[in-house]
Amino acid sequence: MNIFEIYCAGEGRINETNMSSVLGYLLSPDASHGFGKESLNAFLEPLADEINSLCDQQKLKLAGKSLHRKKLAEQLGSVEIEFEEDVYGISPSKNEIEKRREIDLVIRFSGEAEKQKLVIAIENKISDGSSNDSQQLVEEYSFLRSKVDETEGWKGTPIIFVFLTPSRADSGAPQSEKLWSQLGEGPFSPKATHSDIKVNYTWRSQIDDPLEKSITRLALNLLIAEGEGRINPTSSYSSLFLKSLIKFVDNGFRIKEPVFGDESTSNGMTLQEEDTFWKSWYAKKPNTSSLAKEIFALLQSTLAEELLKTNKSDCALTICIRASTTRMSLFFDDPQNPANLYKKRLSNRPVALFFKGMTSNSRIQVQFERRPWVSVKQFVEDLNNESLAKLIVQTEPQHSTHTTMLIDAGLPLEKVKPLLVAAATEAAKSVLED
Repeated sequence: MNIFEIYCAGEGRINETNMSSVLGYLLSPDASHGFGKESLNAFLEPLADEINSLCDQQKLKLAGKSLHRKKLAEQLGSVEIEFEEDVYGISPSKNEIEKRREIDLVIRFSGEAEKQKLVIAIENKISDGSSNDSQQLVEEYSFLRSKVDETEGWKGTPIIFVFLTPSRADSGAPQSEKLWSQLGEGPFSPKATHSDIKVNYTWRSQIDDPLEKSITRLALNLLIAEGEGRINPTSSYSSLFLKSLIKFVDNGFRIKEPVFGDESTSNGMTLQEEDTFWKSWYAKKPNTSSLAKEIFALLQSTLAEELLKTNKSDCALTICIRASTTRMSLFFDDPQNPANLYKKRLSNRPVALFFKGMTSNSRIQVQFERRPWVSVKQFVEDLNNESLAKLIVQTEPQHSTHTTMLIDAGLPLEKVKPLLVAAATEAAKSVLED
């Protein structure tokens, strides 16, 4: 279940204000997610170089003798998060009339030491075309700077101004690029005399870097840290929230199929009988037909073994098969609440054997799920077999939990069995440990 799909029912989309609320909730140490300051630390860690620069310029002081990248929230002191904060100022483009701007999130840190104060402002965009006002960021920063200096008694307190965009602001999205460049040409030009810093954070992860300034990377880092025992465990609801957030952002802040109403084969999923599936395979790709059947049987038996090891086997979960014109999927199903087989995405589908896609008459494509904290690199290293590791190909986004294997038709089943068993075992855990 993806909780964002429920919120999207109707219009099929969550708006910018909703996503700002989601981010504010995730970053708040007092929120019910149970991460405490760890989620805020995960947000601040990629900003460590910027924060260290402010310290070097003696604009900011942290608690402790040195900067700790993973504990910056503690070093910055108490935190207050303001949602949709109003700021006011004079707009030269409006005949010197006072103007109001609204900043999506403003985070204030304050400690007991002198200069132990920092303001982080976040302007959120979930689509490139959400603002045609080229002066928005310039005025928001300028008005906030005045407010901090003149009305709060925090004169000179450094500001890190974060522009949060779906992908990088300089990656070709016209409106985001224009807003970002206006900041660089205006208050953050090389001639600027202040020490404030502008930062572009993205919603979607785009590179395989734990320190990437990305919200989905933040969520993934939290899942990995919890899975490895580096932070205190939270509830299964918090884990579900993070996984749902990653998938929802990946889909462009939309759901890919309707949540309620008639869900038919219009999403491209055409079902067929298992026997028909295998006959089609033999007729069109005879060289891989026999091995494909053997692989599928091994994957199915491995999932069954993993199900027996868990207490979920007592809850009447069963392993089911769905055959379509494109793939044969294995998934865990609850007979009391059976899955809708016409939905393209099955929520509890750990393994699929593809008839189309990258499968040919000389190779077979198998896709399996990983737990979010198990990276492709870690999975490959755990195999401890270089020849099998070469069969893993990562065609999905870096933070995706889908992983693809390409099995050559000339390989005997016994040679690839360790890889298939490891993949099916990991795939089963991705569902059963949820």
